[in-house]
Amino acid sequence: MDPAATLRDLRQQALEAVEALGRLEPGEVDAAAVELIAEAERLKNSLCAVQAQAAVALKRGRVEERAHLPKPMRERGIGTEVALARRESPHRGGIHLGLAVVVCRELPRTLAAMQAGWCSEWRALQIAQGTACLSLADRRAIDAALMADRSTTEGWGERRFRAEVDRRAYAAAPAAAVARHRKAVGERHTSLRPAADGMVRLSALLPLSEGVSVHATLSRAADSARAA
Repeated sequence: MDPAATLRDLRQQALEAVEALGRLEPGEVDAAAVELIAEAERLKNSLCAVQAQAAVALKRGRVEERAHLPKPMRERGIGTEVALARRESPHRGGIHLGLAVVVCRELPRTLAAMQAGWCSEWRALQIAQGTACLSLADRRAIDAALMADRSTTEGWGERRFRAEVDRRAYAAAPAAAVARHRKAVGERHTSLRPAADGMVRLSALLPLSEGVSVHATLSRAADSARAA
């Protein structure tokens, strides 16, 4: 049996479902379209769980195949394979693989919520990143607190969700959270990325107080320029 064949059939069914919208009467389209959007989102979240589990299976298989090699070489290139499969950069592939391992091995409630369709890959990443400095027990406690019941975070925005993860992480291990903050300050930097139409995007990763100060200064300068 080809495991991917079932998903190819599912993809075709999804395309046929959206085509069916065009055959509905005008009064029926609105409700059907909203339900299709919602169901597609649930399916997308579930498929992210499938990708995570498949990535972990790929890693396990590669490591077993390379058991005769030195340990540092057994995992080499696996993130790149994930990246090629997802049509993303090797850097992003490494992130996806790392997240997959954490979710599948250390965040059982988050994995179950993704499989059920109500936890996105983005939220899984926030929990994984926000609890990285904690012990496994504390990490799983936050995982259970936020992901055991859908109603706990229903309707939350992205900022509120990440803020709650950070709040719980700090409450669980204040010293670890402070050490993590100090490490983050040491990684402050600016970056320059190309944008469309001959533009570039200049970004800065700064400590909170310094970032707010820089933004306020730039805003005042821009207001003065507009007024003039």
